[in-house]
Amino acid sequence: MAAHSCAAGGPRQAKPGRVPPRFAIPRGEAHVWLGEPAVGDPSSAELSSAELSQPERDRMNRFHFAHDRLLYLAAHSLLRRALSPCALDVAPSEWVIGTTPHGRPAMAAPWDDLHFNLSHTHGLVACVVVRDADCGIDVEALAGGDIALISRHVLAQAELVAVRAAPPPARRDLFCRFWTLKEAYVKARGHGFALPLDRCVFTVDGRAVTMVEHPDQVDQDGWQFMQYLPTPRHVLALALHAAAPVTVTVHTGWPVTAAGRRPPAPRPGCASAPGAAHRDR
Repeated sequence: MAAHSCAAGGPRQAKPGRVPPRFAIPRGEAHVWLGEPAVGDPSSAELSSAELSQPERDRMNRFHFAHDRLLYLAAHSLLRRALSPCALDVAPSEWVIGTTPHGRPAMAAPWDDLHFNLSHTHGLVACVVVRDADCGIDVEALAGGDIALISRHVLAQAELVAVRAAPPPARRDLFCRFWTLKEAYVKARGHGFALPLDRCVFTVDGRAVTMVEHPDQVDQDGWQFMQYLPTPRHVLALALHAAAPVTVTVHTGWPVTAAGRRPPAPRPGCASAPGAAHRDR
């Protein structure tokens, strides 16, 4: 599974003479977008590589199999389309995405307080866009092979005990819950796998998620986690680190391409609340 990490750090001052960026997304909101690409699907066929940068197109074309090329195209097109409704006058193809000193993809100035994260797995792509908050998102397919070996390397002892105590049919699902939470957290921190996964310790109880142990003494406050099943076949985890609670809205399907068009509000009857996951279709 390939994934890209969000930009870290605070907003920068615009250089003299530069027109300040005009955002269409307020602070305190995170927007998650989901897409289910499939070869032969009409909505997937409408995705265009023209929205990607030349390096992205070059990388996409290096994939041998059509489904891998489609997954890459879908993930990067989803991200660019999700960014444009958050800003005025920037089309999907116009976003300039650079890298941090740690090698992470990050938004170039003057949009560098607009943070993003991208993840994809078989049958699902996902991204999150937020202002002034570190973010990480991870998706995994629930079906798969044996988890015994990898569990010993990435799970804390308490998590490993919980997985082994679960009924056999539920063990992989629980492992994927822990795994996606760890990946989302590590990506939001922005240091890659330099952070030991077995020291990022979580407990899960239904939809409730608690981080009970951090790998170091840095940035332990202000963390917000969300996890749910976006499809019967996948699990998603989101990690946000901000000074104040963030309201999360989940959108399914490909975003409109018009720059500056405000992301849709939650459906009537879904009152916004910090940390809540609202959905629109």
